[in-house]
Amino acid sequence: MKQFLSILRFEYSGYIKNKVFMGITISIVLILAILLSLPRLTDLSKSDDSSEPISSSSGELILIRDETGAGDMSLSYLSPVFPEDTLELTDMTQEQLQDCVSSGECSRAIIITGDLSYTYIVDSLGIYDSTQLTIEEALASRYQAQALTSLGLTAAEAGQVINAAVTGELVQLGKDQSSNFMYTYILIMLLYMAIMVYGQLVANSVAIEKGSRAMELLITSARPRNLMFGKVIGSGLAGLTQLGLVLGSAFLFFELNRNQWAGNAIINSIFNMPLPILLYTILFFILGYFIYAFLFGAVGSMASKVEDINTTSLPVMFLMIAVFLLVVYALAGGTPDSTIMVIASFIPVSSPMAMFVRIAMSQVPLWQVATSIGILILSTFGIGYLSAKIYQVGVLLYGKPPKLGEILKAMKTSKA
Repeated sequence: MKQFLSILRFEYSGYIKNKVFMGITISIVLILAILLSLPRLTDLSKSDDSSEPISSSSGELILIRDETGAGDMSLSYLSPVFPEDTLELTDMTQEQLQDCVSSGECSRAIIITGDLSYTYIVDSLGIYDSTQLTIEEALASRYQAQALTSLGLTAAEAGQVINAAVTGELVQLGKDQSSNFMYTYILIMLLYMAIMVYGQLVANSVAIEKGSRAMELLITSARPRNLMFGKVIGSGLAGLTQLGLVLGSAFLFFELNRNQWAGNAIINSIFNMPLPILLYTILFFILGYFIYAFLFGAVGSMASKVEDINTTSLPVMFLMIAVFLLVVYALAGGTPDSTIMVIASFIPVSSPMAMFVRIAMSQVPLWQVATSIGILILSTFGIGYLSAKIYQVGVLLYGKPPKLGEILKAMKTSKA
């Protein structure tokens, strides 16, 4: 136990004292601080900028040319759907309107060519530009109102028919996938990246020690099992520390700027995730990391030099990528409870992500959650023990990476 604790402390302190590790952590925290404080900083810059004249009109200038002859009526229907912009009727030709938009004198222009037809002029069409949909809805409402009044209804009665509201009540028995999607996707990405990065660090650490022949001294003074578990748990604690700092700083800066983000549904859904989801994130991060870190440590011990790591670790990386793609496909397709996802949630190498997605996006029976976690915990210790055996054999073999048969034969005679 003393050997294990000494190795764990050495590995953990090595990561914490590493300038690159700390530099990356501090950089991520600073980036999150700036991004989450951006609305507040933008508001301050606007309030402090006294050199800008106060405009008498709000929003952007949109010019309207009505070729149907119902100018004022068209304006009365279009104005309510552009509440933040200034709409003006004009007699300019299409070429003149195009020049106006190109020069920036007006932001957009609309030519109403018929009761249900129009031309929309814009310089660069933004990805979230919904102006065309807005125009179409307004023209359709005007056309419907004209049709109803021609049948004898008053303008008020026609308005009541067009604007009739439908009321409904939602009875939700399970999860709201649309509101849970964003934070589930982000947490899955963090889990995937953390496992890949820290798993590779474990493999590189083993390969470096083996290449420098330091492993030959370590293996004679400490049990392979203590070396393997100490390295994996030490780097895991470092990763958990980094993840805690990143998530903690993100929540801190969000709370400081919560009022500024009040109107952003996506950001609020991310930072208002239920506490059980956050606890499951930590649990599956720890268990998922250990599973793959032990595998990376084992393949790292079979590399004779650092340059061989990319080759020896390919099977583990491909396995991780395949699991990630499976989970993201189910997440994006809204099928977290498909047969393949249910099966994957009980397989140790895929359950950290598969079961987490099922918990976040659907209703999972408690016995399935408990069974998945139980299998994962037992598998973590089992894979850790086997990895220690492979580690003991691999670190003493140089030259060409050993074949599977040679490793199995050597493991039978070794003691971890």
